[in-house]
Amino acid sequence: MTPESWQEVKAIFHRALEVEPARRSMFLDGACAGQDSLRREVELLIQSHEQLDSFLETPALENAARMLVNDNPKLSPGQRIGHYQIVKLLGEGGMGEVYLAEDTKLGRKVALKFLPSYFTKDEERLRRFAQEARAASGLNHPNILTIHEIGEADGRRFMATEFIAGETLRQRIAGGRLKPGEALNIAEQVASALAAAHAEGIIHRDIKLENIMQRRDGIVKVLDFGLAKLLEQRETGSEDATRELVKSEVGAMIGTVAYMSPEQARGLAVDARTDIWSLGVVIYEMLAGRAPFEGETSSDVLVAILEREPKSLMSFPAQTPESLEWIVTKALTKDREDRYQTARELLTDIKRLKQRLEFASEAERSIPPKASKNRAGTHDSGTNADATSLAADGRSKSGTRLARMLPFAVVIALAAGLIIWKGGTSWFKRAAPAGPPVVVLMDSTLPDRVYDPETRKKGGTNADDITDILRDLPVVIEKENTSPLWHREDQVRQGNPTLIVIHRSCFADADVGFDPQSNAMQTADSKIGGFLGYISLGNPATKFLVYTRRSDDQTAWASDLEKRFPQLKGRISIMSVPGGAEHATFRNPETAKMLKEKVQSILGLR
Repeated sequence: MTPESWQEVKAIFHRALEVEPARRSMFLDGACAGQDSLRREVELLIQSHEQLDSFLETPALENAARMLVNDNPKLSPGQRIGHYQIVKLLGEGGMGEVYLAEDTKLGRKVALKFLPSYFTKDEERLRRFAQEARAASGLNHPNILTIHEIGEADGRRFMATEFIAGETLRQRIAGGRLKPGEALNIAEQVASALAAAHAEGIIHRDIKLENIMQRRDGIVKVLDFGLAKLLEQRETGSEDATRELVKSEVGAMIGTVAYMSPEQARGLAVDARTDIWSLGVVIYEMLAGRAPFEGETSSDVLVAILEREPKSLMSFPAQTPESLEWIVTKALTKDREDRYQTARELLTDIKRLKQRLEFASEAERSIPPKASKNRAGTHDSGTNADATSLAADGRSKSGTRLARMLPFAVVIALAAGLIIWKGGTSWFKRAAPAGPPVVVLMDSTLPDRVYDPETRKKGGTNADDITDILRDLPVVIEKENTSPLWHREDQVRQGNPTLIVIHRSCFADADVGFDPQSNAMQTADSKIGGFLGYISLGNPATKFLVYTRRSDDQTAWASDLEKRFPQLKGRISIMSVPGGAEHATFRNPETAKMLKEKVQSILGLR
């Protein structure tokens, strides 16, 4: 590239950054005036600007200029590289060019990834390239791209991998956000791939939509371990040399901005939990059709990652289950100590939710249509039909009904068998309850959620005061401390409680004061609604008593919940604790009496 052409590229590049991304293509149409090579160079420069490969370690324009100066000529269809025959160019970017090729030895299609010429002059780049091959080739997993070979031909370094006939997730969501079931299916496969990689001491560090492909048969593949970091050397004798630990210096950021974890964005040491964060971003994008953290510049995005919370998934049109939002919220927790600690843990929750949704869907489909009605509005039992006709048709009709009902019976039997196999008889032990009623008290331990000042001063909770009130009743009392990241709904369900006494604000954020109209409180309301709906579906006999010190109409809130979750109808009671935000307390004798009588009434103990 001549100095003059570089100046032209640089000028168009700066102007392009001032244009909104959605209108940038139209701008380049005019600015490049049909010069394909000029446009390609500007687009590569923009791509370099938007990614943080080694971007923050060298000035952006200098880094991009080096990327554009690629002495390697383009390969032509039919050209041979060793025993590979080039078919066509698939794409190019900061880490090189990728071609579709034919393996003439084995008669299969492969993807050939070539490093640009300036990489071959940089020993660190070559080490990273070799590391990608070593890291990925050591992983044998159906959801991880298979590496066939790493080699050199005609002075060019290349990597041969399996060819994926499909599309990236970026291409997939270009047509619109995905349904929760579709997103869960993809997330399950990616989480499985990460769990396998992490088990081998390898983290990806650049999980994003572009690095995840889905084949036409639905199989997902995780690509590009070029930023992978070996967490530790394993003692494998002579093989240690092939597992050399390549550490990035503290303060260097490697990855793509929008998917960076907070610790990654700050240049701190990273571990497997940074991949979990990035997968959380991917799941969010699949469901929302947009990134959770956005900004006009890379710096703005970094600030959003470090300081802001993403918009609730419940605010988007797609019907995202509350449990799925909880999973995403936990994956996107800024403090990694409170995040999912392992990909296996995340995978377990994804599988559990997926099975739950599939079971609910199958159960709904298995319900037979209502019996038809005759013109008089009564069920047509055939009493007015001709006896001869009934005798003639009886056998065929009963056979048809049996044939129609058989699939439903099979589905329900299989679903029941699956649940018994996966979780014992926990779903069915409610059919034969034994012993005294079990009352679960659910409340937050946050001081500003505790009503009574004396209880708060002693470090107690509302549940402690309620326990004192119910102590002389013939019930078993269990306590469940909650938080915004609480994720034990299945443990509560499996306990098969008779009654759950729950604080309406028990899932509220610790940093938000008591304000019923705040977004944080509305999010907490959404979470408690999802929890009540889930428990009521899994345990049809469980009842609920929700208490609050809010002064607004609690009956309307409960009614809205019953509309969202019909199985809750008649099973949810509300108690407004007198005194409001400043003076509510369960130590008040009248309040204590009101609570005790409500519990006795619900349990039939009066």
